[in-house]
Amino acid sequence: MRWYHGALDVNTFTSAARATVDHANRLRKNIDYKEYSGLDHSGLQEKHSRAAYDWLKKKG
Repeated sequence: MRWYHGALDVNTFTSAARATVDHANRLRKNIDYKEYSGLDHSGLQEKHSRAAYDWLKKKG
């Protein structure tokens, strides 16, 4: 499993994500942690949410 996390995320802190991965790796050693400095999950979520909303408006 790969865990990618954005350093710009405001709703989930990098330290919390890293702690989750570290905790999981105590049981299994198959999770890679990679932090991307320019990745912003909240921005991506908003973009995709708007696209889905626009698509639903067209359908209905």
